[in-house]
Parts: sequence; C-alpha cells; structure tokens
Amino acid sequence: MNKNKGFVWIVAIVVIAAGLLGGAYYLGTKNKVAPIEPQPATQDRQVSANTPAPAEAKPEPVKVAALTEEQIKNAVVYSGTQALQLKNGIGGGGIEEGPGVEFSKVVFGDVNGDGMDDAVALFFFYNGHDVDGNPKELDIFLNKNGKPVWTANQLLDNGNDNLQVTDISISAGQIILSYTTGDNRYDRSRTSGTLKYSLQGSKIIGVK
Repeated sequence: MNKNKGFVWIVAIVVIAAGLLGGAYYLGTKNKVAPIEPQPATQDRQVSANTPAPAEAKPEPVKVAALTEEQIKNAVVYSGTQALQLKNGIGGGGIEEGPGVEFSKVVFGDVNGDGMDDAVALFFFYNGHDVDGNPKELDIFLNKNGKPVWTANQLLDNGNDNLQVTDISISAGQIILSYTTGDNRYDRSRTSGTLKYSLQGSKIIGVK
C-alpha cells in the first residue's frame, strides 16, 4: 500500500515538472524578439544641414589690353570744341595756322579708379604762333576696352611762359609734374616745383 502511494507521488511530481517546463518553453518562444535585419544602403541620403553648399564659380575678370604710346600718337584730342586727329603725334593746323598740338611724352597709370591703366600725355600746344619748345598741355586718355578715349586737358603755364616739365608720373590716382622755370640754368630767377592734378569727372583739377 505504501509502495503504491510512493509511486503515485513520484508520477505526480514528474507530471507537474513536465507541465512547468512546457509552460516556460511556451512563454519563452512567445516573447522571443525577432532580430532586426539590416536595411540596404541607399544613394539618396539627405545631406546634413551643416554641410556647406559648394562655392559658386566666380567669373574671371575681363582682361583689357593696355594702352600704348603708338595709340596715343594717333588718337583724337580736343582743343576747345575742335577735334584734332593726331597722325604720328601731330594734329591740327601748322604752327602759323593753328590751333594744333604735337606729342611730347606719355605715362600710364590709373587716374579714375577703375583698376585699368590710363594715359596722361604732354603736348606742345600752338595757336597761330611759334612753339617755344616746352610742353604746354596735359591731356588724359581713359582706357575704354583697350582703346584711348580723350577725356580732358589742362594748359600748363602756371603763370610762367618758361615753365619746363622735367618729370611726370602717376601715383594713387594723382598726376604729379615736376617743373622748372627760367630761360636757362644760369637764370637767377630759375625756380623748381611740383604740380599735382587729379581727374574729377571730365575735368582736371589742381591738387594742393
């Protein structure tokens, strides 16, 4: 009798244990999380907001040909309202007929602030009388697409018929003339000095 009871308890324990193990397995499989499969990479990824936009290509500055002395010697100048076409540096009527000009010297530099070298030329000026041998006129030619365009002129006498220009240059947009006065180096009244000019619009203005 006792042996049968012991056997029954053993069977009961085994059944209970099997039930517990089966339930645990069922719960484990039910709550098991499926693995996340990797997504294929795409080419249409969004660019980060912090990524700088590509720089726009800047157009190259237009290159303008430099003016030459030959161009100036064959340009058009004005005496008052009269246009004088230069030919190899000479324009207008003859010395006795006038008015006329004759080329003396030219320097190049930017006088209107556009970054291109213009031309500043010295001319002998005559108006129906002999030329005294000293340049008397300052003319400015602006560089317009590689061509000289006459813009303004200025008579150079400074109140002295014997003014002689010894040097001319362009610096920071200003035209600088060095000069002497007097008939010759032994003249006691001989003096020297500097004249400065700038182009303002279509006029040449003296600068102190």
